Amino acid sequence: MEKSLFADKTQVEQAVKLAVRHIKQWTLKELQKLLEKPRPKTQYPIIVSLNDQGYLIGNYAILKSDKEWQMIYRYNDTVLSFNDHKPAIFYALCCQTNQVQIADRIYNYDQSIGRLRTKAEQFKIRLDLSKKSKNKTQCSDLFVSRYKQTQSQLKLNQVLLEKTYKLTKYYNL
Repeated sequence: MEKSLFADKTQVEQAVKLAVRHIKQWTLKELQKLLEKPRPKTQYPIIVSLNDQGYLIGNYAILKSDKEWQMIYRYNDTVLSFNDHKPAIFYALCCQTNQVQIADRIYNYDQSIGRLRTKAEQFKIRLDLSKKSKNKTQCSDLFVSRYKQTQSQLKLNQVLLEKTYKLTKYYNL
C-alpha cells in the first residue's frame, strides 16, 4: 500500500474545498470580465444559465417569477414579461444582434398567446357554469362558440410564433 502525501482525510477534504473555491472565484472573475466588456451588435451574445432561476443573455437578464418570466435590460429599468422562457430567450438574442423587428414580433405573439390562454380559461369556466344553470341552451352555445374561436386563435398565434423562431435560423441566431 502506498503512503499518501496527506496525513488524514480532513486534510484531503480541505484541499478539495480550497481548490473548488479557487475555481469558483476564477470563474466569477472571468464572467465579470466578459459581461463588463461591451460586445458589438454583430457578435453573438454570451448566454449564461442561472440554474432554474433564469438566464443571462448579453445585456439581458431573464428571471423566473411566479407564472411568468421577467426580462430586464441592463442599461435601464424596463421590465418585459413573457409567458414562457423560450420567447424571452429569442427576444433577447434578436435584440442583441440588432434584429428588432423579429424581436417585436416574438414579443407580440407571446403576449397575445398569454391573453388568449386567459380568455380560453374564462370561457371554459363560464361554459361549465352555464351547463349547471337554468339557461343551458342559450349560454352554452355562445360560450362553446367563443371558446372554440379563442382556441383557434391561440393555435394560430402559436404556429406564427414557431414560424418566427424558424425565421431566426436564417439570420444565424
